[in-house]
Amino acid sequence: MGNNLKRVGRTVGTLVRWGCYLFSGMMTWALLGYLWKPLMLIVLGLAAITLFAWLAWDNTDD
Repeated sequence: MGNNLKRVGRTVGTLVRWGCYLFSGMMTWALLGYLWKPLMLIVLGLAAITLFAWLAWDNTDD
């Protein structure tokens, strides 16, 4: 009886662990899927600002 309980407990623990992994992975993917557009806009905006500032700074040197 004790061995069976141990085996069941180990199986349940493994299932719970995999469930946690899957859930956290799905949540991460959902967050990335939800946030990638704003993040891309922010990155592109920063790149554009940096480029314009660099060009403007470069031109003032003449």
